[in-house]
Amino acid sequence: MYTYYKHEIQVPMGNVKIGCELTIPLGAKGIIIFCQADGNSRYSPNCRMAARSLNRNGFGTLLPELLTPEESNGDGAQDTDLLTARLMSVTEWLMDRDWFHRYRLGYYACGSGAAFALEAAAYLPEAVDAVVCRSGRPVLKEELFQQIEAPVLLVVAAMDGQALQLNRDAMKKMKGERQLIVLEGTTSSFGEGRMEQVMGMVRSWFVSHMQMAEKLNFTGKETVKSGYGG
Repeated sequence: MYTYYKHEIQVPMGNVKIGCELTIPLGAKGIIIFCQADGNSRYSPNCRMAARSLNRNGFGTLLPELLTPEESNGDGAQDTDLLTARLMSVTEWLMDRDWFHRYRLGYYACGSGAAFALEAAAYLPEAVDAVVCRSGRPVLKEELFQQIEAPVLLVVAAMDGQALQLNRDAMKKMKGERQLIVLEGTTSSFGEGRMEQVMGMVRSWFVSHMQMAEKLNFTGKETVKSGYGG
């Protein structure tokens, strides 16, 4: 069994407690916080699959439930300010733990989760070491794009036209290290067999920027990859 620590935690924020699942494998050097579009990473099959992939490759993961059931059924998933505030609370909770000093921190975002993940990264530049957005909708104020210091990887399907344009716009607005990978022959769901290809890119980005490996320079670069094969 690769996991030495797995725990359900409750992060207080005002009158709300944010439920999270924290998993840290033996020897992990980084923890990835998941930022799901609907605010509830713990119950997303795609997030859980991605978390297992990262755990198997030596990364800790934190899957938060950023919205209450009532908020999820209402307009909470569209409230970027609320989701950003909750994500920042979870991040700061981690940073306040006595044991956290041994880890680096990253965000992994999907869909509209890209917006509040990047916004939180802009507000917490000293905390976030790397960000990956898959099929993201990175819509936020232009000045916030320019405050992002963490290296950002954007992965989008060539056939997801709206997301592709939003990600290209985000690339132009960000000033720091970033890369856009466009996967040809795929839709936003990526389909069977594509997610492992995507997760390989995700893992490589986090390894490069969170585990003190030699950093690669991807500034302002867009790469087109085939959606078929590795």
